[in-house]
Amino acid sequence: MALLTWDDSLSVKIPEVDEEHKVLVKLINELHTAMKEGRGREGTEHILNELVTYTQTHFTHEEAFLTRNNYPQLAPHKLMHQTFVEKVVAFQKEFTAGKLVLSIQLVQFLSDWIVEHVKKADMQYGKMLAGKKY
Repeated sequence: MALLTWDDSLSVKIPEVDEEHKVLVKLINELHTAMKEGRGREGTEHILNELVTYTQTHFTHEEAFLTRNNYPQLAPHKLMHQTFVEKVVAFQKEFTAGKLVLSIQLVQFLSDWIVEHVKKADMQYGKMLAGKKY
Protein backbone atom coordinates (compact mmCIF):
# COMPACT_ATOMS: atom_id res chain seq x y z
CA MET A 1 0.00 0.00 0.00
CA ALA A 2 1.26 3.47 -0.89
CA LEU A 3 2.35 5.81 1.87
CA LEU A 4 0.84 8.79 0.09
CA THR A 5 -2.13 8.75 -2.27
CA TRP A 6 -2.79 11.50 -4.77
CA ASP A 7 -6.33 12.80 -4.66
CA ASP A 8 -8.18 15.99 -5.50
CA SER A 9 -7.39 17.49 -2.10
CA LEU A 10 -3.81 17.91 -3.38
CA SER A 11 -4.82 19.58 -6.65
CA VAL A 12 -3.93 23.26 -7.02
CA LYS A 13 -6.02 23.35 -10.22
CA ILE A 14 -2.99 24.13 -12.38
CA PRO A 15 -2.47 20.97 -14.46
CA GLU A 16 1.30 21.31 -14.91
CA VAL A 17 1.86 21.87 -11.19
CA ASP A 18 -0.41 18.96 -10.33
CA GLU A 19 1.54 16.70 -12.69
CA GLU A 20 4.82 17.67 -11.05
CA HIS A 21 3.33 17.12 -7.62
CA LYS A 22 2.19 13.65 -8.73
CA VAL A 23 5.80 12.82 -9.64
CA LEU A 24 6.93 13.87 -6.15
CA VAL A 25 4.23 11.66 -4.61
CA LYS A 26 5.35 8.77 -6.83
CA LEU A 27 8.99 9.16 -5.83
CA ILE A 28 8.17 9.33 -2.11
CA ASN A 29 6.10 6.17 -2.50
CA GLU A 30 8.92 4.44 -4.41
CA LEU A 31 11.37 5.31 -1.65
CA HIS A 32 8.95 4.07 0.99
CA THR A 33 8.39 0.80 -0.89
CA ALA A 34 12.12 0.25 -1.40
CA MET A 35 12.72 0.69 2.32
CA LYS A 36 9.82 -1.58 3.33
CA GLU A 37 11.11 -4.26 0.98
CA GLY A 38 14.60 -3.99 2.49
CA ARG A 39 16.34 -3.14 -0.77
CA GLY A 40 19.27 -1.64 1.12
CA ARG A 41 21.49 1.28 0.24
CA GLU A 42 21.76 0.40 -3.44
CA GLY A 43 18.01 0.07 -3.79
CA THR A 44 17.22 3.36 -2.11
CA GLU A 45 20.07 5.72 -2.93
CA HIS A 46 19.12 6.28 -6.57
CA ILE A 47 15.48 6.97 -5.60
CA LEU A 48 16.57 9.46 -2.94
CA ASN A 49 18.87 11.16 -5.45
CA GLU A 50 16.07 11.34 -8.01
CA LEU A 51 13.69 12.75 -5.41
CA VAL A 52 16.17 15.47 -4.41
CA THR A 53 16.89 16.40 -8.03
CA TYR A 54 13.23 16.40 -9.05
CA THR A 55 12.22 18.45 -6.01
CA GLN A 56 14.76 21.12 -6.94
CA THR A 57 13.56 21.08 -10.56
CA HIS A 58 9.93 21.39 -9.51
CA PHE A 59 10.67 24.26 -7.14
CA THR A 60 12.56 26.07 -9.92
CA HIS A 61 9.58 25.66 -12.28
CA GLU A 62 7.10 26.72 -9.62
CA GLU A 63 9.10 29.77 -8.56
CA ALA A 64 9.50 30.90 -12.19
CA PHE A 65 5.73 30.58 -12.64
CA LEU A 66 5.07 32.58 -9.48
CA THR A 67 7.59 35.24 -10.55
CA ARG A 68 6.01 35.60 -14.01
CA ASN A 69 2.62 36.03 -12.41
CA ASN A 70 3.76 38.51 -9.75
CA TYR A 71 2.69 36.30 -6.87
CA PRO A 72 2.74 38.60 -3.80
CA GLN A 73 3.87 35.85 -1.39
CA LEU A 74 6.81 34.76 -3.55
CA ALA A 75 9.57 35.57 -1.03
CA PRO A 76 8.18 33.51 1.86
CA HIS A 77 7.23 30.73 -0.56
CA LYS A 78 10.78 30.57 -1.90
CA LEU A 79 12.10 30.50 1.67
CA MET A 80 9.93 27.46 2.43
CA HIS A 81 11.38 25.73 -0.64
CA GLN A 82 14.94 26.69 0.27
CA THR A 83 14.61 25.43 3.84
CA PHE A 84 13.15 22.12 2.66
CA VAL A 85 15.86 21.62 0.00
CA GLU A 86 18.59 22.37 2.54
CA LYS A 87 17.20 19.71 4.90
CA VAL A 88 16.77 17.11 2.18
CA VAL A 89 20.22 17.74 0.71
CA ALA A 90 21.71 17.41 4.21
CA PHE A 91 19.90 14.05 4.61
CA GLN A 92 21.17 12.99 1.19
CA LYS A 93 24.80 13.91 2.01
CA GLU A 94 24.69 12.09 5.34
CA PHE A 95 23.13 9.03 3.70
CA THR A 96 25.70 9.00 0.89
CA ALA A 97 28.52 9.35 3.44
CA GLY A 98 27.15 6.40 5.41
CA LYS A 99 26.32 8.53 8.44
CA LEU A 100 22.56 8.18 8.12
CA VAL A 101 20.30 5.22 7.57
CA LEU A 102 17.07 5.99 5.79
CA SER A 103 14.14 5.39 8.06
CA ILE A 104 10.40 5.29 7.77
CA GLN A 105 10.39 8.44 9.92
CA LEU A 106 12.45 10.27 7.30
CA VAL A 107 10.13 9.16 4.50
CA GLN A 108 7.15 10.16 6.64
CA PHE A 109 8.74 13.59 7.13
CA LEU A 110 9.06 13.98 3.34
CA SER A 111 5.48 12.88 2.81
CA ASP A 112 4.09 15.10 5.56
CA TRP A 113 6.05 18.13 4.35
CA ILE A 114 4.84 17.76 0.76
CA VAL A 115 1.20 17.35 1.80
CA GLU A 116 1.36 20.24 4.27
CA HIS A 117 3.12 22.52 1.78
CA VAL A 118 0.73 21.74 -1.08
CA LYS A 119 -2.41 22.00 1.02
CA LYS A 120 -1.43 25.29 2.65
CA ALA A 121 1.15 27.26 0.68
CA ASP A 122 0.52 25.99 -2.85
CA MET A 123 -3.26 26.15 -2.53
CA GLN A 124 -2.92 29.89 -1.85
CA TYR A 125 -1.34 30.57 -5.22
CA GLY A 126 -3.56 27.95 -6.87
CA LYS A 127 -6.62 30.01 -6.02
CA MET A 128 -5.05 33.18 -7.40
CA LEU A 129 -3.34 31.80 -10.48
CA ALA A 130 -5.57 28.97 -11.75
CA GLY A 131 -5.84 29.25 -15.51
CA LYS A 132 -2.52 31.08 -15.90
CA LYS A 133 0.12 29.72 -18.28
CA TYR A 134 2.69 27.58 -16.50
